[in-house]
Amino acid sequence: VAQALLHRFTEGAPPGVHRFRPAQHQRGNPVASPLAGQHRDYLVKALEEYKSGARKNAIMAGQAAGLSRQEIEDISAYLASLPGPLFTKSR
Repeated sequence: VAQALLHRFTEGAPPGVHRFRPAQHQRGNPVASPLAGQHRDYLVKALEEYKSGARKNAIMAGQAAGLSRQEIEDISAYLASLPGPLFTKSR
Protein backbone atom coordinates (compact mmCIF):
# COMPACT_ATOMS: atom_id res chain seq x y z
CA VAL A 1 0.00 0.00 0.00
CA ALA A 2 2.73 2.48 0.99
CA GLN A 3 4.66 1.79 -2.23
CA ALA A 4 1.57 2.59 -4.31
CA LEU A 5 1.05 5.79 -2.31
CA LEU A 6 4.69 6.72 -2.82
CA HIS A 7 4.35 6.15 -6.56
CA ARG A 8 1.34 8.49 -6.66
CA PHE A 9 3.09 10.98 -4.37
CA THR A 10 6.25 11.15 -6.49
CA GLU A 11 4.49 11.35 -9.85
CA GLY A 12 6.15 14.18 -11.74
CA ALA A 13 9.14 14.26 -9.37
CA PRO A 14 12.66 13.44 -10.55
CA PRO A 15 13.09 9.66 -11.07
CA GLY A 16 14.25 7.86 -7.93
CA VAL A 17 13.69 10.94 -5.72
CA HIS A 18 12.90 8.72 -2.72
CA ARG A 19 16.32 7.05 -3.11
CA PHE A 20 18.27 10.27 -3.66
CA ARG A 21 21.75 10.25 -2.15
CA PRO A 22 23.92 13.29 -1.41
CA ALA A 23 26.48 12.10 -3.98
CA GLN A 24 23.88 12.61 -6.71
CA HIS A 25 23.76 16.37 -6.33
CA GLN A 26 26.27 19.17 -6.25
CA ARG A 27 27.45 20.15 -2.79
CA GLY A 28 25.46 23.15 -1.58
CA ASN A 29 23.03 22.98 -4.50
CA PRO A 30 20.88 19.87 -4.07
CA VAL A 31 18.52 18.79 -6.83
CA ALA A 32 16.36 17.07 -4.21
CA SER A 33 16.67 16.33 -0.53
CA PRO A 34 17.20 12.69 0.45
CA LEU A 35 13.93 11.15 1.60
CA ALA A 36 14.94 7.51 2.04
CA GLY A 37 16.06 6.83 5.57
CA GLN A 38 14.85 10.14 6.98
CA HIS A 39 13.27 9.95 10.43
CA ARG A 40 9.54 9.22 10.25
CA ASP A 41 8.58 12.08 12.58
CA TYR A 42 10.56 14.56 10.46
CA LEU A 43 8.85 13.38 7.27
CA VAL A 44 5.37 13.59 8.85
CA LYS A 45 6.04 17.13 10.09
CA ALA A 46 7.50 18.24 6.76
CA LEU A 47 4.61 16.83 4.71
CA GLU A 48 2.04 18.38 7.05
CA GLU A 49 3.81 21.75 6.77
CA TYR A 50 3.94 21.56 2.96
CA LYS A 51 0.24 20.67 2.93
CA SER A 52 -0.70 23.56 5.25
CA GLY A 53 1.55 26.07 3.48
CA ALA A 54 3.80 26.59 6.52
CA ARG A 55 6.71 25.34 4.37
CA LYS A 56 7.07 26.98 0.98
CA ASN A 57 7.85 24.80 -2.02
CA ALA A 58 5.47 24.74 -4.98
CA ILE A 59 6.32 21.17 -5.98
CA MET A 60 6.11 19.66 -2.50
CA ALA A 61 2.98 21.65 -1.63
CA GLY A 62 1.30 20.29 -4.74
CA GLN A 63 2.41 16.75 -3.94
CA ALA A 64 1.24 16.92 -0.31
CA ALA A 65 -2.02 18.80 -0.96
CA GLY A 66 -4.15 15.74 -1.65
CA LEU A 67 -2.71 13.47 1.04
CA SER A 68 -4.78 12.41 4.04
CA ARG A 69 -3.26 12.18 7.52
CA GLN A 70 -3.09 8.38 7.16
CA GLU A 71 -1.38 8.64 3.76
CA ILE A 72 1.20 11.03 5.22
CA GLU A 73 1.83 8.55 8.05
CA ASP A 74 2.11 5.60 5.63
CA ILE A 75 4.44 7.35 3.17
CA SER A 76 6.61 8.63 6.02
CA ALA A 77 6.89 5.19 7.62
CA TYR A 78 7.77 3.59 4.28
CA LEU A 79 10.44 6.17 3.41
CA ALA A 80 11.91 5.91 6.92
CA SER A 81 12.24 2.13 6.47
CA LEU A 82 14.37 2.48 3.32
CA PRO A 83 18.17 2.62 3.54
CA GLY A 84 19.41 6.16 3.21
CA PRO A 85 22.38 8.45 3.71
CA LEU A 86 21.65 9.34 7.35
CA PHE A 87 23.81 7.97 10.13
CA THR A 88 24.72 8.78 13.71
CA LYS A 89 28.19 10.30 13.94
CA SER A 90 30.41 8.69 16.59
CA ARG A 91 31.96 10.94 19.17
